[in-house]
Amino acid sequence: LMKEKLRLERERYSGLYNNMPNGVLILEILENSGEFVIKDMNPEAEKIERVYKNDVIGNSVNCLFEQHE
Repeated sequence: LMKEKLRLERERYSGLYNNMPNGVLILEILENSGEFVIKDMNPEAEKIERVYKNDVIGNSVNCLFEQHE
């Protein structure tokens, strides 16, 4: 019962994340450098930034700014 409840909740939030009209990046800050690394992004963020998430996951968020220069 608990696993099913968790699965349904995960599907619900995944649907919201993947279909929302706003771009969302999930970042991780690296302790010693203060650098932000891209952990995930939703499809709208891919459209806004004109990138594929598989190409930028694990990179510094700065890579998104550099492409606009």
